[in-house]
Amino acid sequence: MVLLLALIVIAAGGMLVMGFLQVASDRSVTAQTFVISKRAEFIAESGVAEACYWLRHPEWTSRTVWTGVSGRRPDPARLDFYNVTVTRDAVDPLRYKVNSEGHAVDAAGERMVRTVAEDFRVYYGFTDAIMASKDVPVPACVTIQGNVYATGSVTNAGTIDGSVWAGGTITNAGTISGLSTPNCPLRSIGVYTISPPVTYTYDSLSYAAQGIVFEMNVDQTWSSNPGNPMGVYWRNGNLRLFGTTTIDGTLVVSGDLELQPGSTTVITPKPGFPALVVKNNFKLKDGGISATINGAVIVQNDIQATSLSSTSSLTINGPLVFPNDGKFGGAFPAQKVVINYDPTRADVSGLFPAQPRPLAGGLPIAYHADGL
Repeated sequence: MVLLLALIVIAAGGMLVMGFLQVASDRSVTAQTFVISKRAEFIAESGVAEACYWLRHPEWTSRTVWTGVSGRRPDPARLDFYNVTVTRDAVDPLRYKVNSEGHAVDAAGERMVRTVAEDFRVYYGFTDAIMASKDVPVPACVTIQGNVYATGSVTNAGTIDGSVWAGGTITNAGTISGLSTPNCPLRSIGVYTISPPVTYTYDSLSYAAQGIVFEMNVDQTWSSNPGNPMGVYWRNGNLRLFGTTTIDGTLVVSGDLELQPGSTTVITPKPGFPALVVKNNFKLKDGGISATINGAVIVQNDIQATSLSSTSSLTINGPLVFPNDGKFGGAFPAQKVVINYDPTRADVSGLFPAQPRPLAGGLPIAYHADGL
């Protein structure tokens, strides 16, 4: 009986050991499958990352939407690869879907395929933080988040977090984080003329911009209304702003625009419209000026700082365009000027529909993994 009990215990122990071995084997297979699955998913995400780069930098794809790639190996030492396709949405022409297949491959063959998809919205309009049809001098007080393009030469003493393209020479005494490409091929900026009366089309209907009667304006708030749904305001002549000015729309000035000492100005346009269009000069006067412009700024002549004050600031969240002979003029020794390029604010076709409208970039809006 003792022998029988011993045999029973040994048999039970053997069964337990076999069970443990089976569980360990199953878990090992599961772990290996999980590792391979994640590897394939990461490979697929590499394809999406490449698509994201090309869509955000259309300057490297001749201003066209990148169409994808086949058989790209992220690591040349391995057999893994991804295939990427980019297709336009059937309903929304500004929306594109990126599908990336990640293939995990070893010497024995293909182990697993995972699919990752991401939706992008593309934007059209001005393609760089600063675009100029002549020479561009960048003062030391100017910080640019984005690229700079000029048909003439670029002389930089400021900070450019991006690349510089110039039809002429590039002289850098400041900071340029990206590429510097002199003598580059020229491209069209457009001609943004201002002539009364200023009109625009919205939702297939024509509207006239609302006129600003007086040259001097104090503590004004201008916004859209039923007769002016895009909030376009127009001054035929010079315009001087005192106190606090808030514009929920677009400001167009046929003369000089002067921001007076101690003034605060905020302009936020409607989609597809510029924030500010100035035919002559955009002047920052002395003494604590604060100006934030959330959209494209088009200045035909110069942006001028008329004093040595360091208490003034100008922030442009969008492209700055000099389509004529414009540049940074005046002293500009200490005023703080920041230009943050934003492709979502690069379109001005609502006011200037006949001008060039190249691809400005794309931003992701939705993500899917294996259809989940």
